[in-house]
Amino acid sequence: MKKSIIGLWILIENDTVAASKERVFMEFKPNGELILTYSSREKDSIIFLTYKIQGDVLVTDQPSHPRPEESSFYLTDKNLEIITNGEHSSYRRVGFLENLTRKIRRFIQK
Repeated sequence: MKKSIIGLWILIENDTVAASKERVFMEFKPNGELILTYSSREKDSIIFLTYKIQGDVLVTDQPSHPRPEESSFYLTDKNLEIITNGEHSSYRRVGFLENLTRKIRRFIQK
């Protein structure tokens, strides 16, 4: 089975960010859209980006403030590893049921 970046990922480890009450999600869509969500009990902050893959480089851009950013990345059996400006971040793929539970909780909080 070929590994794919498509799907929902949650930040599990980061070189510079201490333990936070926020959870960070990245959702890569097949059409090149990337949704970055900072989720806390109080609210979600959502940033809409675009992305493209060039070999082992992930190029992201925010259409409202265009400035492409390049990051090295690789996929392991369980994780998405991203290195941006020397900072290493690990993401774990979010399963279907976990994602559904997340959406229900957000709906209930509204």
